Amino acid sequence: MRLILASSSPRRSELLKRAGLKFEVYVPSVDESSVSRDDAGELALLRARLKAGCAASELSRFGRGDFIVLGADTVVERAGEIFPKPKDEADALGMLMRLSAGAHNVYTGVCFVSSNNTACERIVRSVVTFGEFEREPLERYVKSGKAFGKAGAYGIQDEELGFLIKKTDGARDNVIGLPVATVTEMLKEKSKWRQWK
Repeated sequence: MRLILASSSPRRSELLKRAGLKFEVYVPSVDESSVSRDDAGELALLRARLKAGCAASELSRFGRGDFIVLGADTVVERAGEIFPKPKDEADALGMLMRLSAGAHNVYTGVCFVSSNNTACERIVRSVVTFGEFEREPLERYVKSGKAFGKAGAYGIQDEELGFLIKKTDGARDNVIGLPVATVTEMLKEKSKWRQWK
């Protein structure tokens, strides 16, 4: 049985590689922005479920044999406001400024769907605390292009933001986009776990 990552995210691929997992990448034909929920955790899980389910359906139609698909989605939230991927530089800078000087939640929904339609899913939460912002380094970060394609307009792994990040409670890799410990724990619950190592 093959493990399929339903994501084009290079960060998720890198995290799985570091965990020593063998996997293939398949990007499903799905528009995650079409899904909305007020609850950030539920939104992350719903989008992860959508990605995994769509990929599993498409792969089954292609006759791709036995597989298990991993779908994941990360949502950033502070005080009820959900921070999506930024549309442009002004949007990215505005998000970073609103996230500064306080804590925010990062939720990742994780969903596995197998070729025989069994599924399991979880929501993982981390809390990131930003210090007071300095506008000039934030502007440089946004202009570097690293803010784009990331929920909340930032990557915790980006060195340029070291001055802003004061504390992380919970799994750091969850903030990057995939809680690896949770993923491996979920895979271990499957009887054919060793085939993915």
